[in-house]
Amino acid sequence: MEYMNLFTLQKRLLLYPYFLALLMLLGGCTLSRGYEALLVLADIAAGDGKSRLKSKTPDLRRTAVIFAAGICAFSYAAGPAILAALDSRINDRVRFILAVGGYYDLASTLTFFTTGYFREGREWRHREPNHYGKWVFVLSNVDLLSDPTDRELFRIAAERKMADIKAPIDDLAARLSPEGQSLFMFIENQNPLKVPLLMGRLPESIRREIAALTLADKELSLIRARILLIHGLDDDIISYTESVVLAHALPTETTRLYLLRGLMHVELKPGLIDGFKMWRAVSALLREQEADSSDKGKK
Repeated sequence: MEYMNLFTLQKRLLLYPYFLALLMLLGGCTLSRGYEALLVLADIAAGDGKSRLKSKTPDLRRTAVIFAAGICAFSYAAGPAILAALDSRINDRVRFILAVGGYYDLASTLTFFTTGYFREGREWRHREPNHYGKWVFVLSNVDLLSDPTDRELFRIAAERKMADIKAPIDDLAARLSPEGQSLFMFIENQNPLKVPLLMGRLPESIRREIAALTLADKELSLIRARILLIHGLDDDIISYTESVVLAHALPTETTRLYLLRGLMHVELKPGLIDGFKMWRAVSALLREQEADSSDKGKK
């Protein structure tokens, strides 16, 4: 009689829970799945020795896998998402983009959230902007200022305003450098006709950032991805007209635009009709996922 050595016994004892789990699963398996489970059991019992499963398993090899993906972006993240899809290194791998409350022209977007004015066609329209968006812009750009004192003063001002929009900040503004003053005058301006002049006076670092992230001067017809745009007609941070213009700039055959009432920027409280529109948008998104899965299955 041949006895197992201590090492072999330890291996078998460690494997026992796996034997038990597989045996418990066999009762609910189909015949083919049960056969596969038996192959696994036999292979475990064989340890490092020969088994039918080992003989059927091909040798391991490294294979490069190229993934296709979708991008979902909200608010100001929509611009970078679309710019990423334009990148020649990945543009053939971006299957779809879902953009909620996005923008097209950063200059007009900044005009809206500082002054409340936006263009509907050639006509100026006005609605009270959400001042929270203005101070989010300040916080996202404050690190581009060269003066550390300016950066700290704007952070304090933003904290005050985001806690209470009526909070005074004149004491902070008086201590800003000329560079900081140019940003302060821009965000405090309420006249849309002055925006181009004041934007031109912004620190060069901020102007470069705006130029890099705007979509208005980019060749969007080169995008291969399918685009789903969703925007609230009640959006008080980025006007819905931004998505309308963006839809016109994108390839019409691969772009769908959904305008909804009850969508406050990215917070949703739709009525019945707009709830149906949102359902259609979600259905379109799910179809993109199903198409992606189907394509992978064919490869």
